[in-house]
Amino acid sequence: MALKRFKRLNTNNYEVATLQSNVSEFVGQFTGNPLLNGNIIKEVVLVSGEITAVSHGLDRKPIGYLVIAANASVDIYELVSITPNSVLNIAANATAIVNLYIF
Repeated sequence: MALKRFKRLNTNNYEVATLQSNVSEFVGQFTGNPLLNGNIIKEVVLVSGEITAVSHGLDRKPIGYLVIAANASVDIYELVSITPNSVLNIAANATAIVNLYIF
């Protein structure tokens, strides 16, 4: 699940405004890190020589992906997608079932 941005409330209270500023600065370290702002896609079936379209749910073009589990030794290659904000097209050199972290 993608991280949500911190929302500040309009307030005239100095203490609340200061607290919100500090929380916003702290949370920004996480929401601004693209590696932490991704989705895990489980049990993606890859067939050697075929293109697999993976819906990633980021609503933006992914920066990258990691294979976090695989049931076989496999190399995965990213291909061009006509809808990169919603789909990651990949191909593999072997048939396998993988879990991906797309960020």
